[in-house]
Amino acid sequence: MSTTNFRALEQEINESLFPHKVISVRDLHHIGQDIFSLNGQNIAFNEESLKFFDKIVGLSSRQSQAIIKASGEKTFSDFRNYMNLANSIDQDLKILMFADPENKMISRILPMKADYIPISSFIDFCEILAEDLDCSIEDIDWQGRDNAKVTINLHPNNPNIVNLGGIEEFISNGLFVEWQPNQVKLGSYVIRRVCVNGQVITSSKSMESFNSLNAEDFQKHLKRIKERIEVGKDFERFKEKVIVAQQSQTSLKELERVHKFMSQIITDKKQLEELFPYSDEAMAYISAGYDLDRSSAKIVSHLKVWDLYNRLTAFATHNPIEQNSNLHSSDILFEAQHLLYKNRDIEHYHNLYG
Repeated sequence: MSTTNFRALEQEINESLFPHKVISVRDLHHIGQDIFSLNGQNIAFNEESLKFFDKIVGLSSRQSQAIIKASGEKTFSDFRNYMNLANSIDQDLKILMFADPENKMISRILPMKADYIPISSFIDFCEILAEDLDCSIEDIDWQGRDNAKVTINLHPNNPNIVNLGGIEEFISNGLFVEWQPNQVKLGSYVIRRVCVNGQVITSSKSMESFNSLNAEDFQKHLKRIKERIEVGKDFERFKEKVIVAQQSQTSLKELERVHKFMSQIITDKKQLEELFPYSDEAMAYISAGYDLDRSSAKIVSHLKVWDLYNRLTAFATHNPIEQNSNLHSSDILFEAQHLLYKNRDIEHYHNLYG
């Protein structure tokens, strides 16, 4: 992608974002209900933002409900402000607030461990990284509004191609770089090339994240990432995990987690069950007298771990995700990565399938 196109993308992303601002948490003063005062201006928080604020200042939902029930809203408001003040004595906690211009409410809050990372700094970082690693920028995936996320895939110009058996080939050493205003995350990915199904891009391993891209940190991050890529250990570990996944059955607990995660994305229940058939399998074991709460990690589903992994990655790369969804294709790929890299439930199975 040319510099001109990058700048156009940067402008498009910035224009798509909800109005946002970094503030000190101690500057917020709770007035009542969902209303806070910030430097003399009243602002409303949605439910999720309220919960996040309470988490920052050390208030649990149970504590909040108990105080309101015992002493009323006014006492709770005073206590919420006291907790905010107490947590701000020794540290200046910063947050990034997004405001929904239609609902005129704070719609999302992100914690800030360092300065806001401009999208321009992130794009500059990716351009230099691609040049230093002899990579091309292949895919750019982004969200606007208050989701504020950009993922860029860097594909090696001279990839290492490995065959793990059968008709599948894997191109290694790709890198994904993900931006959010409060952090940059990096990881390696592979392209799985299958003769019948074409190409599927899959995340393989998250390597690290950092909270700053200022001038001092910029070169430091570049140097460390280049050293890690040159070692190439991430792809070796990926190959090991693939072999284990091809040989292992998915436990009912693993299938349940994926089913629950994908139910946030697939609203058609029939399609959800066809791809991730947890409900029927769970009912079969319940009917056979098994206690799923106690033994689902030791109960076998009919799917191999590799089959379940493939279904996740194929869905992520072949199905458009609604723009207003809180989840994105990159989130599905991270869920697939979690499934692949977790320790397998492969001992002492209860198995209805053989």
